Amino acid sequence: MNSSLRTLRKPIPFVLTAWLLAFAISPLIASVGISRHGRSLARVVVAPKATETERFAAGELSLFLHIVTGATFPVTEDPGAPGGRLLVGPEAARLAGHDIGASNLAPEEIVVRTAGGDLVLAGGSPRGTLYAVYAFLED
Repeated sequence: MNSSLRTLRKPIPFVLTAWLLAFAISPLIASVGISRHGRSLARVVVAPKATETERFAAGELSLFLHIVTGATFPVTEDPGAPGGRLLVGPEAARLAGHDIGASNLAPEEIVVRTAGGDLVLAGGSPRGTLYAVYAFLED
């Protein structure tokens, strides 16, 4: 009986985490416009020469936003028009026209900020970019 109770408890922290995540990111959703009524208003952008770690970070961002909102967030290398972009990595931000001063960042230092209708998630290294994505999702 104990093992079945443990099995039933596993989904509860996940659901609670997703619920809390939805409320934690709501102030940023309002200023960037990530999704509405289960439809994505944004796309995740990586640079064409993004590292494997930066691509993983973009995939994590896309996955967890899908879990919270129900919308699908495509990951693309094309920055396209300004607004509605979730820019993952300093090179993606630079290609989209946002200078975040990445050369001045320490390897594990992060940038999480809005720039116009875009959200920039970057770090001083690929691992720093992954930390920026997780900080955004967590906070």
